[in-house]
Amino acid sequence: MSASIFPPESNANVPSDESAFEPLPSGAMELRQFLKTAIRITSALAQLHTNDTIHRNIRPQNIRLHGPSGYVKLLGQAGAYAVRDPQREAAEAAQALPYMSPEQTEDMKRPVDHRSDLYSVGVVFYEMLSGKLPFHAEDPIGWVQAHLTLEPPPLTVVMPETPQAVSDIVGKLLQKTVEERYQSARGLLIDLETCLVELRAKGAIEPFPLGARDVWHGLRISAKLYGRENEAVALFAAFERVVNTTKPEIALVSGFSGIGKTSVVLALHKPIVRERGFFLSGKFDQHKRNIPYVTIGQAFRDLIRQILTERTSQIEIWKQRIIEALGPNAQLVIDIIPQLEELIGKQPPAEVLPAQNARDRFNAVFRSFLGVFAKREHPLVLFLDDLQYADWASLDLLKAVVTHGDTKHLLVLGAYRDNEVSPSHPAIITIEDIKKEGVVFTSIVLKPLEIEHLQQLVADTFHCSHEQALSLAALLHKKTGGNPFFANQFLAELHHENLVRFDVDNSNWLWDIAEIEVKEFTDDVVELMASKLRRLPGETQAALQLAACIGSEFDVEMLQLTHDKTPEETYQDLDPAVRGEFMLRRGNIYKFMHDRVHQAAYSLIPQEQVNWVHLRIGRLLLERTPETDREERIFDIVNQFNIGKVYITEPEEQITVAGLNLMAGVRAKTSVAFRSATTYLEAGRSLLPSQSWTTAYELTRDLCANQAETEYVNANFGIAERLAKDVLDNATSNIDKSHGYRLLVRMYITMGKNAEGAEYLSDGLALFGIDLPRFPAPDDKDAQEKLKARALSEFQNLWKSLENRRVEDFLNLPQMTDLEKIAAIQTASDGYVALFYLSGELTDLLVCIMVNLSVQHGNASASPVGYASFGRALCINLDRYEDGYRYGKLAFDLTEKYNLVAAQTEVCNIFGALIAFWTHHISTTIHYSRIGFKAAIDTGNNTFGGFQQLQWNRGMLIRGDALDQVYKQTVIGLHFTTTAKFMIVADIILLMQRYAQVMRGLTESFSSFNGDGFDEASFEQRLVVPALKCWAYELKLEQRYMAGAYEEALLASNTSKEVMWGAVSSLSVAEWHTYTALTVAALFKDADADKQKEYAAILTDHEKKLRAWAASCPDNYACKHALVAAEMARLESRNDDAAKLYEKAAEAARASGFVHNEGLSFELAARHFLALGDKAAATRSLRAAIDCYTRWQGQGKVKQLERLYPELIAQGA
Repeated sequence: MSASIFPPESNANVPSDESAFEPLPSGAMELRQFLKTAIRITSALAQLHTNDTIHRNIRPQNIRLHGPSGYVKLLGQAGAYAVRDPQREAAEAAQALPYMSPEQTEDMKRPVDHRSDLYSVGVVFYEMLSGKLPFHAEDPIGWVQAHLTLEPPPLTVVMPETPQAVSDIVGKLLQKTVEERYQSARGLLIDLETCLVELRAKGAIEPFPLGARDVWHGLRISAKLYGRENEAVALFAAFERVVNTTKPEIALVSGFSGIGKTSVVLALHKPIVRERGFFLSGKFDQHKRNIPYVTIGQAFRDLIRQILTERTSQIEIWKQRIIEALGPNAQLVIDIIPQLEELIGKQPPAEVLPAQNARDRFNAVFRSFLGVFAKREHPLVLFLDDLQYADWASLDLLKAVVTHGDTKHLLVLGAYRDNEVSPSHPAIITIEDIKKEGVVFTSIVLKPLEIEHLQQLVADTFHCSHEQALSLAALLHKKTGGNPFFANQFLAELHHENLVRFDVDNSNWLWDIAEIEVKEFTDDVVELMASKLRRLPGETQAALQLAACIGSEFDVEMLQLTHDKTPEETYQDLDPAVRGEFMLRRGNIYKFMHDRVHQAAYSLIPQEQVNWVHLRIGRLLLERTPETDREERIFDIVNQFNIGKVYITEPEEQITVAGLNLMAGVRAKTSVAFRSATTYLEAGRSLLPSQSWTTAYELTRDLCANQAETEYVNANFGIAERLAKDVLDNATSNIDKSHGYRLLVRMYITMGKNAEGAEYLSDGLALFGIDLPRFPAPDDKDAQEKLKARALSEFQNLWKSLENRRVEDFLNLPQMTDLEKIAAIQTASDGYVALFYLSGELTDLLVCIMVNLSVQHGNASASPVGYASFGRALCINLDRYEDGYRYGKLAFDLTEKYNLVAAQTEVCNIFGALIAFWTHHISTTIHYSRIGFKAAIDTGNNTFGGFQQLQWNRGMLIRGDALDQVYKQTVIGLHFTTTAKFMIVADIILLMQRYAQVMRGLTESFSSFNGDGFDEASFEQRLVVPALKCWAYELKLEQRYMAGAYEEALLASNTSKEVMWGAVSSLSVAEWHTYTALTVAALFKDADADKQKEYAAILTDHEKKLRAWAASCPDNYACKHALVAAEMARLESRNDDAAKLYEKAAEAARASGFVHNEGLSFELAARHFLALGDKAAATRSLRAAIDCYTRWQGQGKVKQLERLYPELIAQGA
């Protein structure tokens, strides 16, 4: 901890005993004692400022007094520590918050000058006089809000005996804007001494003009915002909308470098604090543009550090909120914001997922993380500067966040140089994509300042009239073109050259325009800044050159590794740059004050040496970074090498740097930054020697295989295929070759070319001696029949071998250890989707392969999908529903046992939606859909998340849940699937929503889905996926049947039947059989003899199916079978049997909780009794039907019955 002792000229007589110095007394001081003490403190501060030093940490704990001698010791000067101690920093930050100046709360966003210390002294003086602080707050946000927005009660109110003049002095010190405070400690000292003289002479202090001799002789350019009033208002409006609505917004500020983009954005700081919001900022760096998420991590780093300064109880609240939001995937966020680990502790690694799922998971996890902070009670503003240097990964994440419906109370501010981007620039492409999603945009283009704006700047800076300022403002405009940064730097240069100077005698500023015009100044702001930097000590210039190569922001440890100096020496070298306001510092973090300063420092390196300097930095970082820390710093290291790689000529170093690029590429890939990963992997491959497949096999294989995958995810399929085939051509083991085949299979599935994917799947399995036949040509009937026969035979043989074994024993099989067998089952698992949509027979054969591998060699991560698929096949092929359930349950239990979250969502889809309902109540399907949906969210699997929502919603309709609840669930399902762009599933959920609304009577007509912007005809044209088309027309069948439009219902049934092969074993199959049978029964009476014969055969077939299913699962199908049987009895004039079967159907539906099926049973019974002339029985049944439909909330159905049977309704009433 540093200490400055005043008066310094008498340091020789300083008491050596530390105990001789006393802390500042607590409690309210007597006025005379206050003035004496305040004069001593101010005198000490004035001497410190005279040395061009800012303390930055004035508070009572850092002030020590020696009474007899008058010495003052100022401790704890900010930034005096060479080594970071996070716990100490957090504790000291908490102590410093009540005394921090408003400009210090803006962190490292602009320079802080001596007037910051004067504000802190004002807080100390207020406390000395009143015994209390001028503000009170419970947390860091509260303190920032107080310093920026609250006015302290005057001392004359808090302590009425305080003289007005003393109260005014403290009030002047506590002004929010620096221009309204005292400008110098000397000026403050004079006013305090005047008070003491008055008090001694008169016993009282009369008011007097404050600051009469308060002049700072140095140049302080006004930091006000000039000429940007309208732009600031536009940003304020955007922020207010984000606060008061739920939708996120983006505001973009563009213009040339130095035009004032950051200054406009910072004008938002005070309104944000007023709303207790979070303001986070990060700056993209041209030297770090391939490092994924570095700028976003930089922004949230400061937020986490702020949280760590709060009370322990509050820290614990934040910790629990974040852990709850991130779940098992917290490490994904720690990877880009390492400081988060200090808050929530070490976290387990996230499950490894396929690339696309990993990206979706990461986006979802980060949205959840952001949602912890972006709330109405504390909205979040994220400022991302220099978007022209943004990495693709950050832009993709930004898009995923702001376009997602769950993101609320977020304002993203972006700034970029519009003269450095083109329409094809990644930032512009991303911006246009976001606009297409309907996100509210505010676009601000900053133009150069006009002369009148510069005139105001000059007048405020030099405390002169506008008339006096005009000539200098005109010169500034001519020289700088109205660029604010250039104008400020030009004024500073004029002061340095003594062309603008302070007249001490007359206390005003002087300049001579003619004298200035004679002097030759550069028109290049970078050249101007470089000339200023050259005035710094040589050690400082050398440090700045290295710092410029590292980036716009860096920590001292990083610089010290390349600087051949100790941390203390590095701090000393950088100190002149901080004093000269070329750099900003907080603790061990430094950043260049402006891009142009960074650019100027970089320009100090001779052009021909730039690549060499970067290479030297890379070598030093590699040499001096312990191997245990290498992965943490890999991007910093490898970026330096890549800039200088043209000079890497030694084969050994080429291999080393290629390996570093592999490490960086894999890490970027793990962080789902696939474009950045590709850049590193490509750079690594470019360093490989021509015979690297022989001389550096593993490195070459890993670079090619990883780049093939990243190119695939980036949709560069041609490059991906070429690299995958390169692996196939050169790989020396079957396992290595299988990686190439697996990638090709996944790629062709993504491209919708399932047949080609199946070809590569067969080749991949053949590596391990597994024969999967090729998909036969459409016209090769013989091959198709042989394939059917073989599939049935192998499936039956597998079942015979397993039939007498306990399924539960497979749960305890050892884990698969044979690497080739693991590769084989992973290959089979990757190809499952291709075969599922291509051929049922090939799918069955693949399932046999997966189950045989698991049973014979142990369970692997892909085994659960194999077991579940086998269970589904047992249901379809052999009608062995109980056995199918056991294998489905085995698959689910395996995912639980080994925490296979990624596999669980797919298993739940197969088990819950294709197996369980054949033997268990439909609620079981909904249960597993919920579990599967959560697993999908946890793993970012939007595809299966959409499928789970589909099954969940369909299950609720089949179960007869209250239609308002069904509607609410469809809203959730639609939100998820449309946000995930899974539109084919979103369409079916939309149709379920329309069905619910029709039955509720909330649509234009009860006879169709039309209305509220929904057009049934155009909707049906979008249906191309067979399985989903089957579902859609089955829903239409149900709706038309319930509406009494039986001919249309039959047409829908036939259309559904045409594509039923795509939905075999799905939830809709039994519904289709039920409602097709009911439709045919309704049409039977009016049909001709031939049709009746046809209809009778159809009814018999459907009844047989439903009878078998009712035997397997009476909970789901007893009511449906009894209802169809009742209709058949009615048609055969078996009236008593029909009546009993209607009652049986109603009882079975009631037992299962299917209130809508119960209502339908009573409705058909009422029609039957009415046809027989039994109006009493018909009335009872109709009343029961209406009661059921009412409980279902099917008011549309109730109104239909009221229209059809008004007499019975009246009779019942």
